[in-house]
Amino acid sequence: MKRIYKFAEIPIEIIYQYSYFLKKAADYECEYTPKYFISVDDNDIQAERFRAKTAHYKDGYLESLAIYRKVCNILINDKIILFHCSAVAVDGRAYLFAAPSGTGKSTHTALWVRLFGEKAIMINDDKPLLRLQDSKLYVYGTPWKGKANIGTNTYAEVAGICFINRDKHNTIKKITSIDSVMPRLLSQTNRFENPEKMRKTVEFLTDVLKICPIYTLNCNMELEAAQMAYATMKAVNNCQVSK
Repeated sequence: MKRIYKFAEIPIEIIYQYSYFLKKAADYECEYTPKYFISVDDNDIQAERFRAKTAHYKDGYLESLAIYRKVCNILINDKIILFHCSAVAVDGRAYLFAAPSGTGKSTHTALWVRLFGEKAIMINDDKPLLRLQDSKLYVYGTPWKGKANIGTNTYAEVAGICFINRDKHNTIKKITSIDSVMPRLLSQTNRFENPEKMRKTVEFLTDVLKICPIYTLNCNMELEAAQMAYATMKAVNNCQVSK
């Protein structure tokens, strides 16, 4: 199969085999002239199986992982990176929550949906793309939306990034030390084998730190945690969520 898809405003022609990705990425198909061309073959699928360290995943699923890996390898050249987080937008501003798997970032953003109802838009619950453009940071939905498959083909300007820790009590504070936060940001991105691409990733995140506030949130999984996080993180600029 050969289709053109648009990720973070960049059209890419992709050649692949299985219908899994055809269904998964249907909302991202477009008719624009592609800027890039990629193809995925059986060797790429087997490489993903080796990384996953299990034989249980189906080829179609592994092919979709291989596609995203190649997409990310290309898009770093356009100042676009994968960022492992749960991204929710309220009133046109996006809030990103990152943490090790199992900490509760998806549970936390689900509280935002409960709290704000239709005002809250889940952009992506697992692997959105971040893009730097005109000294602003944007988050974009992707077909890779996590186990619960939660997300929307939309984007928003980022108001803040927050690292979550589980706690009985709710506290939030802004991080001011670049040295302390850079390793945490890097841990949520794609680790490239190519040194030049890793250099570009570090440069990207360094620019992010100049324009985007970063927070740590110690929280329980009650609505009060979402209320406190929103009150602290809401931006004053008038961003717009766009389709």
